[in-house]
Amino acid sequence: MSTLWLYSPATVRPIPSRGNPIPMSFFDTIKGWFNIGGVKVALQLDSKQIAYSGDEIAGSAELSSKGEKEILRLTYRFLTRHITGTGQARTVLDKIIAETVEEVPFKMTAGEIKTLRFAIPYVIPPEFYETGGVLGAVGKAGSLVANARRSWHVMVVCDVRGTALDPMAMVEVSLVE
Repeated sequence: MSTLWLYSPATVRPIPSRGNPIPMSFFDTIKGWFNIGGVKVALQLDSKQIAYSGDEIAGSAELSSKGEKEILRLTYRFLTRHITGTGQARTVLDKIIAETVEEVPFKMTAGEIKTLRFAIPYVIPPEFYETGGVLGAVGKAGSLVANARRSWHVMVVCDVRGTALDPMAMVEVSLVE
């Protein structure tokens, strides 16, 4: 019995999953877009209590990298987050109080850890001051009925070349008189 060949054995290429492995550059590109195995950011504040009458938030951002990456800029934000409702009716509104952008392009190598100090100058608008007395009690009762809550955060976003999802870190802070 003879074999009928519809193609020449010299032109047959092995199937990638059986013979040659699939090129990893494709998966590396996808991982780069999602920052998998890329730059990680940790945020440390000098104090997690921020004064209403204060003028600056100080801290440090620690960047670590598992591969060679280029950092384009760092954005530091002081923001308030207002959450109302629950479940499907839940709404989240972020309002940026202050923002500082550092345009400092630099390269990080594999295994490198870099710590950068920062300071965010801020002024809290009067609309966010706590109201005391009867008016304050009425406002707090209304927020309980609406299931509303306000929180304050400091955030750092690291813009990395070639990533769609930039690494970021956020720390909740409390406001004090």
